[in-house]
Amino acid sequence: MEPSEKRRKVDKEYRKFNEEWTKKYFFIEWKDKALCFCRETVAVLKGFNINRHYETKHNAYGENLSENN
Repeated sequence: MEPSEKRRKVDKEYRKFNEEWTKKYFFIEWKDKALCFCRETVAVLKGFNINRHYETKHNAYGENLSENN
């Protein structure tokens, strides 16, 4: 990589909290971060990161819930 090329810095990009993450993944927006009901946050506000956290730590919760609850 040449010195004149700039690397993309994800933390500099503005990412917005998606309200659907609350129902789908049990996350809320708190102090410009995505906060899970287990009190963990994700590093970057991206759907992939939210989904990965949910799939890794809370996948069993979704099996017991339905859209009507």
